[in-house]
Amino acid sequence: MIARSERAVVALTDCVVFSNGFDVAITVLTRESMDPRMLGFGRPPQLGQPLPDDVLRIGIQYADGRKTTSLHAHAAGRREYMLALAEGRTPPEPEGPLMQPRGGGGGGTRWDHRFWVWPLPPPGPVKLACQWPSEGIALTFHELSGDQIRSAAAGVSDLWDDPPS
Repeated sequence: MIARSERAVVALTDCVVFSNGFDVAITVLTRESMDPRMLGFGRPPQLGQPLPDDVLRIGIQYADGRKTTSLHAHAAGRREYMLALAEGRTPPEPEGPLMQPRGGGGGGTRWDHRFWVWPLPPPGPVKLACQWPSEGIALTFHELSGDQIRSAAAGVSDLWDDPPS
């Protein structure tokens, strides 16, 4: 459990490590049915605009101080990436960390989210942050081990020896 209040519970339910990043699954349980926009589904908030209190916030902070959130719009980087592709150039590598939504769903009182986090964290703790003011959840941190994530990544192997033709 990452955070809880009288009205909501936010839990880390899965962490899958790959060679260059990791995937986290977050489950949200609420006493009453929730509007999916409160859970981050739908259009992202506009850059520069205050974030409404009824929107769930999830974030990651690495031991070296770098951080990102599930709501961080990488619009400028995405525009540069798409422009480079359109012009036939190799896109630049983005600055990390990035926390990209990978889907999710649910309904009523249970919602599931998946996020891709890139790159692998440096050694040390990884803080998973959660805040949801309208649901009574103050800024809360849950610590993961960056060392364990990196160790798991070191054991990753290719599924096939040769690329598909």
